[in-house]
Amino acid sequence: MQVDADTCDYLLDLDYPHRPTDSYSTLEPRYAVQSDKWHRVHCQRFLDSSESPLLTRALWFPGLEERNKYGDYCMLLNKERAAVREVKQS
Repeated sequence: MQVDADTCDYLLDLDYPHRPTDSYSTLEPRYAVQSDKWHRVHCQRFLDSSESPLLTRALWFPGLEERNKYGDYCMLLNKERAAVREVKQS
């Protein structure tokens, strides 16, 4: 079942800013960068395993972790729906 993201109050999104923009589809856009619609409530780094070397993913060595690539795993708040909810509560 697919739900229109505009009907959601909150949305979890995994964004990889280092990937080319053509790797994203219209079915799964980069919600985390749509700052006009979504507010980043909280974001955490998330390892991009397909863009990080196997050795640095499996073992930790000081100084080598910079070779790993990370994305942002974010909880987003729908700004429009939050504003409507605030007006209703007032």
